[in-house]
Amino acid sequence: MYETTGRRQRFAEAAREERPDLALLCLLLAAEADDGLDESGIDAAQIELDRLAGELPALASARLRPEPSRWARALAELLGERHGFQGGPADYRRLESSLLHEV
Repeated sequence: MYETTGRRQRFAEAAREERPDLALLCLLLAAEADDGLDESGIDAAQIELDRLAGELPALASARLRPEPSRWARALAELLGERHGFQGGPADYRRLESSLLHEV
């Protein structure tokens, strides 16, 4: 079990950084809701996010410019079409749908 005080201290320090790591902050928040999410789980989630992010530049560089709408379409294609990330209205009411490591 990831110790609550240490997790909260780490969140406070990460949030005060000049360029906060939003994924880390989301994972530390998720650890508050899920006692089973420990340091190794946070590391595994960050590795998976990095892997997915690594797929995006190849997708984006082939035909997209950095306009936000085009990046949004690239993300939708990568996550929704290639990897099957999807949900329905009932899913949005479940806490797990808001926890980054569960998604």
